[in-house]
Amino acid sequence: MNIKAYIDYFNEIKSLPRDQQFSLLSQARNDVIDNRVINPFTLITFAFPIFFIALLNTATYLLWGYSIVLMVIAVFIALLISRVVTNEVLDTLLLKSLKQVLAKNS
Repeated sequence: MNIKAYIDYFNEIKSLPRDQQFSLLSQARNDVIDNRVINPFTLITFAFPIFFIALLNTATYLLWGYSIVLMVIAVFIALLISRVVTNEVLDTLLLKSLKQVLAKNS
């Protein structure tokens, strides 16, 4: 996970210097990873696209039958939806952990 993308992203740490933001984000990421058996960032990144592709292709098949064009369109739509959902879930995980790190450091 690239935590540099989250510098100046969260309002809770936006006013802090960039190096301090990076340090806090790194602690938050490590906190999320350390408390789990499987890295949730990796799991979510791989599981959500597969889930949404399977869901939309199944729905497409049940509604309109087997059509290659519709299946391909469903795959692209599923990838777009999974990307948005993945970003939201990862942001939420990181923000929750960041708040815990800020509470520890206060």
